[in-house]
Amino acid sequence: MLARYGMLGLVKNRSRQRVIVAKSAVYLLILVSAVVVLPVHAPGQGGPQETTYRRSVPRDAETMVGSAARWRHREGAGLCNTWYIPTLELVTPPKHGTVRFVTTDVGAPRGSGCTNSVYGQAVLYHPDAGFVGEDQFTYDNPADPMAFEHLGPPLGLRTVIVTVRDQTTLAK
Repeated sequence: MLARYGMLGLVKNRSRQRVIVAKSAVYLLILVSAVVVLPVHAPGQGGPQETTYRRSVPRDAETMVGSAARWRHREGAGLCNTWYIPTLELVTPPKHGTVRFVTTDVGAPRGSGCTNSVYGQAVLYHPDAGFVGEDQFTYDNPADPMAFEHLGPPLGLRTVIVTVRDQTTLAK
């Protein structure tokens, strides 16, 4: 009886406990490895895509040709707030002008159902003095690695094809 509940029983139970603890540690390690290694994408959040836009702008004037904002719906009827302002990167500069990114009020996101405007990055293009014709540039709208949800147009490379027109041609 003493052997069953005494030191002998304690030694037998310890070896069984060690096996259980070792198995639990292995299972936990496998679970943590799967969570860390496997990429998980939330719905609506795919990999980077390339999108092309065409814009017509007047010569000798800086014009907003695009924008990027991260926003989310607030409780209520169509109200949205700025989630964060993305950092855009110029990949290929234009040959006949300059591009700059400015943090500003970019208006209500198109197709969002938002009734108010949000802050984001405006993409401004300014053609070289006297230039008339076609120009293009590419910028990156990278995904935030910490984001679980993305609303709005697809992320990734954006190529903007700009047609710079004379004021008289633009009016037609």
